[in-house]
Amino acid sequence: MEKTLQFALNEALEIGRQSAMPEFLEMELREKIAQDLEAFCSVGRCVNYEGTWICSHYIDAAIVRGRIKVKR
Repeated sequence: MEKTLQFALNEALEIGRQSAMPEFLEMELREKIAQDLEAFCSVGRCVNYEGTWICSHYIDAAIVRGRIKVKR
């Protein structure tokens, strides 16, 4: 019974996502990508960003989230 309830809940969530506005779907995708990038953080990839040493994957994640603007 619990698996059936879990399946119904997951199906309702998926239908809700599919009917959501495109901006929400883009935001959800950006957050997933940012979290994946942060999961790969390692000590050897640190860079000096505005006077602070930080993993470059965190900078990449901030760019994906739109918190840091990239000059083109």
